Amino acid sequence: MRVVLVATIGTRDLVFRVSNGDWHNLGDDRAAPGGVLSQQAAVIQDLRLDQAITYRQLTSYLLAHSASYVERLQPVILGGLIRDYLDSFGRIYLVGTNQREEVAEREKDTLWACGLIKAWMEYYYPRVPVEIISLGEDGTNPANFEAMFYWWSRVWRQRVVLEPGRLLWVGLKGGVGQTSEASRVSGLSFYGEKIQFFEFHQDLGSDRTGATSRYAGPFLGTNYLWDRARQQALRLLDRYDYAGAQELLGSYFRVDPQGFGAVPRFLEGCVAWTQGGFGVFRELVEDGLSRAEAGQAQRWWWEAYEQAYLGKVRLLQKATTEALLHSCRAIEGLIYVWAEVKFPDYIIKQDRGYFVSIAICQIYPQLTSCFKDGQDSVLYPKLMQDLITSYLLDRGSTQDQELLDAYWSSVRDLRNKLSHCLGGTTEMEVFQAWGAEILNQEQWEIKITKCLNLIAGKRFSFLGQGSLLPRIHRQIKSMVDNYAPVQRIS
Repeated sequence: MRVVLVATIGTRDLVFRVSNGDWHNLGDDRAAPGGVLSQQAAVIQDLRLDQAITYRQLTSYLLAHSASYVERLQPVILGGLIRDYLDSFGRIYLVGTNQREEVAEREKDTLWACGLIKAWMEYYYPRVPVEIISLGEDGTNPANFEAMFYWWSRVWRQRVVLEPGRLLWVGLKGGVGQTSEASRVSGLSFYGEKIQFFEFHQDLGSDRTGATSRYAGPFLGTNYLWDRARQQALRLLDRYDYAGAQELLGSYFRVDPQGFGAVPRFLEGCVAWTQGGFGVFRELVEDGLSRAEAGQAQRWWWEAYEQAYLGKVRLLQKATTEALLHSCRAIEGLIYVWAEVKFPDYIIKQDRGYFVSIAICQIYPQLTSCFKDGQDSVLYPKLMQDLITSYLLDRGSTQDQELLDAYWSSVRDLRNKLSHCLGGTTEMEVFQAWGAEILNQEQWEIKITKCLNLIAGKRFSFLGQGSLLPRIHRQIKSMVDNYAPVQRIS
């Protein structure tokens, strides 16, 4: 595969062969023990230049006379990579600094070193085009991460040309740390898995023989990419956006299906859950449940708690209308199932809904007025209300049945209004529909839980005890948070 290389150039990227055959680094200005000349000074002396000249001036002089010195130059850090992958390169970009006069570090600017490497490439490998990108002329500070992030973002969009199907290789071995880090972060953000990185290990001893540096790579920025995806996925999960998390993590699932274990399947189940497919949810997440939890999912009342918890999720998402509708469905739907379970000889479930035999009036004569012409009747809201009220009164549960009073009146009124009119409702209106004393989400949840408990005969303190979604939700978050990506190279 053809690749594009972007490399930052530092002061130690070039070595020069002096007259006695030794190679010296142009940017090594540290004197050796015993007063021996630094490598840079040895080059200056061999060229018979003024010892006071700077690195910037030295590389500028060599570039002006590159035709005479190109055979005595060696890009000691990049040279090995270039030779090994010569046939793969479609283009090479070299990044060097050229800072303003007021910047003290400008005497170590590397723009002319870039020019020397370009001259070396044109001499030995003219087939590969080389472009130089100058940093600092506009006042951008290479040591300022924020400024460099913006600078690199413009470079990726405006200067570097990456044709479809090609990879971008980046060698960040020269310059200050902020420049390298900004390049890595912005590059990964812009290119994703199309960008790969090399690490270089300079051996100053080998430099003296002209041998090029060892390198390792290419490496994907897998950990950084995953960390960003992980944070985004956890935020989506905090909002119960399972479809969004599924889409975001899809490419990771395909690369490492075993590493994620049950997460893809659990997410699929949770997507079904948000659509009311509680049976599908149960089947897909069954191995994430304990024996007791799996048994709970077989009980006749279980789906009502899931429906109510879905209403809680919609309230957390500020979808107030949906929150109210789901809470109503939980109550009313549970009453239908309750009636079928408690009165199997009198309740008939058909495609058109639930029907009640008039014979039930033998148990509750007060229901007679709910039947017309002495015929069986559909289980319509008034009959439903009178049936469960009669049942609770018969059991001496007068106080308990009052829990449902708000549902039969203000809650249903608001539900009908929302179902048949344009517009929506506020969070407080949803709370207050369940009772004037309901002022917040916690009180709202407790009220709905008590209503469901009354019908199902349970003693849950909150919806999360009746619903299995919270268990699976926690498992998904934990597995995503603790996943360690596998390093892979395309």
